[in-house]
Amino acid sequence: MTRFLLLIDEYSNWGLHTLCLSPRTVDRYLSFLRRYEHWWSAADAPQKPISATPLQATRADVETYIGIYAHHRKLKPQSRMGEVAALRSFYRFVKSRGLVSDNVTEELKYPRFGRTLPKALALGDADKLLMAPGIKTLQGMRDTSMIGLLIGSGMRLSGLMSMTQRSLLWASEEGIDRLTVRVTEKGKKERLIPVPAEIGVLVRAYMGHEEYRAIDRQLPNGDAVLWVTLAKQVPAHEYIGAQRRMSGRTFQDLFRRYAEKAGIPEGYRKPHAARHLYGTELAESEVDVIARQSLLGHSSPKTTEIYTHMAARKLRQLAERANPISKLANPLLNDLRALAKATQPKRT
Repeated sequence: MTRFLLLIDEYSNWGLHTLCLSPRTVDRYLSFLRRYEHWWSAADAPQKPISATPLQATRADVETYIGIYAHHRKLKPQSRMGEVAALRSFYRFVKSRGLVSDNVTEELKYPRFGRTLPKALALGDADKLLMAPGIKTLQGMRDTSMIGLLIGSGMRLSGLMSMTQRSLLWASEEGIDRLTVRVTEKGKKERLIPVPAEIGVLVRAYMGHEEYRAIDRQLPNGDAVLWVTLAKQVPAHEYIGAQRRMSGRTFQDLFRRYAEKAGIPEGYRKPHAARHLYGTELAESEVDVIARQSLLGHSSPKTTEIYTHMAARKLRQLAERANPISKLANPLLNDLRALAKATQPKRT
């Protein structure tokens, strides 16, 4: 094992315990750093570094790796972001250990790339999706509840799957039981999300289902699994507690199948499309950006502002109602209106 690989192992502990990075982030950074080490050691790698070892690297070496060599590997700018972050973090570490005199990545820039607008589920598609599972079976009740929570609260998939029975916080407001859920999402951040009254009723009905009440969902900490799996292949005596928890991958597959069944276009068959619908509706309903940031769990208002760009529907409706063209009625415009309706493009 080379000295650099040994340093990568030391960096792993430094990242976890000094920087308090998540294990997932550290694992990603380690994979990037091992790829970087391979570039230095591979005899047949194109665009070889000028220096002898990574600890002797110059700014030109790392820029070659992130630039020309990444282009050779056909990495898109978005895909280079993690590698830049890993290199900047690693060279901070080796400088803190006195192994290099200068951090050659200190001014290394992140690649620039255009931001594409997220794909938001259409309201009509959300309506069809919510109806797809049905509510006549336990599975249908479960899946409708989960889809309803995504559409009605804008939570991330990770937040939905983190829920347990203790995540459900009930309170009476004006004689109606209202539900707030506590979820753990991106960056292990915990937040509270209000849930529409209709979806609260749905969740109660799911938990009151006769088959559901018969399932042993108890966890060692006294909590209980909320979203139960109904088809895991394990011995019956083990099919209790944590083994009854549904996986995120299983729900993603179910969501995609329901979306396909509902005739929703391919690019919108992901749980995150429901979150984007929620964010867009908040913007179109003129909820201020600070409240939207809180409801969506964004760490920066800049992330929230992207939904403002997507909230064009209300402005379009206002413009169409007030626009002089809409008040004219001549044969040419009438023909153009008919043609516009007949040639509506299909979303993909």
